[in-house]
Amino acid sequence: MELDNGMTAVFEAALDWKQIDSYEVIGAKGSIRVPKAFITQMYKGKAQIIVNKTDGAYREDQVWRRQYILEVEYFFQCVLNGEIPREMMEDTIKNMKVIEECFKSIEKETFIDV
Repeated sequence: MELDNGMTAVFEAALDWKQIDSYEVIGAKGSIRVPKAFITQMYKGKAQIIVNKTDGAYREDQVWRRQYILEVEYFFQCVLNGEIPREMMEDTIKNMKVIEECFKSIEKETFIDV
């Protein structure tokens, strides 16, 4: 996916693959990899973050979060307080636009700028 700022994003997903629970961001100065990113409750809330810089520097950190519990708690507080979750509508609209462009790309068998 070509982004407006000139960057390229690559993602893959399939329902018939084994579980993929990682992501990596690669840039001009290095990479950030999170090998167990999306279902941290399976790992007692622990997520490892690996940073590799092009100058050879390496750093490994761990964070502890239970992201789905935090999400539900935040949404629950919004309902109790009569608030609209921050950026919920904007994010939803942006996500739907990306999904629509993915379908167009498949249909036209070409890259589409998002």
